[in-house]
Amino acid sequence: MHATELADRAEAFLAGLNGFDGRLQARQISVERRFGPFRDKFRTVGPTAAGTYWMFRPDGEVFYIGKAVYCELWARICSHTKAPRWHGDPTADYRGTTGEGWGFPDYRKVNREGVDPVTRQAILAGDFYAGWIAVEPPMVGAVVETYLQALCFAVDGRLPEFCDRQGWADMADIEPSR
Repeated sequence: MHATELADRAEAFLAGLNGFDGRLQARQISVERRFGPFRDKFRTVGPTAAGTYWMFRPDGEVFYIGKAVYCELWARICSHTKAPRWHGDPTADYRGTTGEGWGFPDYRKVNREGVDPVTRQAILAGDFYAGWIAVEPPMVGAVVETYLQALCFAVDGRLPEFCDRQGWADMADIEPSR
């Protein structure tokens, strides 16, 4: 699924949540559609609220959807990207430096078998983007994450490349309905 459509759907879904039951009092704090490329922006401080985020390639293809319910969105995104380091040396001092040889090799899923080479290269070069929707109350982030993952599964017949679970469900046990 394309990141632009995902952002549009996230906003529309959140706007409609209170229509189901106003006691939830779901509220959008902010939305970011295209933050990046990450190698140029990782030192920027992102949102300090809870919510749902997605990471995507320069062509807009979303490769991950996650949530930050018990921590801040920015902290959660950074925990996945592992601030840039010199390839192969997790102890290298990366502060103040980006460029040739610097990337995100610690992203835990980048070396998995079957990873799209375009996605792998975008991650290793820090040439990926993030988007998010910051929400209140914090637990609404989990609802939005599950909705966006379910939407990707329904539209594309699969979750984004690095999503292993939809909400709490193991995707190996779920077949797409087509």
